[in-house]
Amino acid sequence: MFSDSPVPHNIRDIVDTTIFIYKEQAHQKGLKFNVNYDEDLPEQLFIPNKSLKIVLSNLTSNAVKYTAQGEINIDVSFTQGMLTLSVQDTGIGIPKTLTDKIFDEYYQVDQRLTKDFQGTGIGLSIVKPLISRLEGSITAHSTLNEGSTFTVTFPCKLVLQSKSSLASSAVKQHHKLPNLAGTSILVVEDNMINRAILKEQLEACGASITEAENGAEALDLIKINHFDVVLSSLCQY
Repeated sequence: MFSDSPVPHNIRDIVDTTIFIYKEQAHQKGLKFNVNYDEDLPEQLFIPNKSLKIVLSNLTSNAVKYTAQGEINIDVSFTQGMLTLSVQDTGIGIPKTLTDKIFDEYYQVDQRLTKDFQGTGIGLSIVKPLISRLEGSITAHSTLNEGSTFTVTFPCKLVLQSKSSLASSAVKQHHKLPNLAGTSILVVEDNMINRAILKEQLEACGASITEAENGAEALDLIKINHFDVVLSSLCQY
């Protein structure tokens, strides 16, 4: 549980900065990675930033993870007050009999289908409650051995007279995956979701990650290990 009140954001900037690591991963696997913004998409919307990033990271990470060849397509549109994000892949797919179960907590698709893939283990169970809190919906359409499409829709209010959007759209951001090969990082974070997503993103940059759930555990690890960097959200006053 966390506070995530909608605030004005450029939806293109949020999507681009959230998925750029997964885009690099896709290219490393030889996959095509396409992001399509509807031509009528507003510059800015009132967006729950944290929730959107978690949902998009989870769906995009799974798409890249479970796709060995082909492409990933992300579509973003806004119609009649509803923001829609669709993540489509050409991966291993999900049997139709299991489509309704994949959002259940702790549910895992048959390991005979996923044994060659590794991931955070978070699963899709975190996505559905987040979308529900946003009064939205998520649907999954999948065909075994052909791919999957996950579509998220939730209400967003339009930002009127946005001056900052003009500056944002005038500058094209280019992201390059940093090279952290050989860097040992201790991640100290009590939120399992944040910790797992951060670990996956840092490992994509080549870093070696060790996790700690709290400050005491972190101190014990520091006593017996050397870390180049310690990332912590825990502060003591």
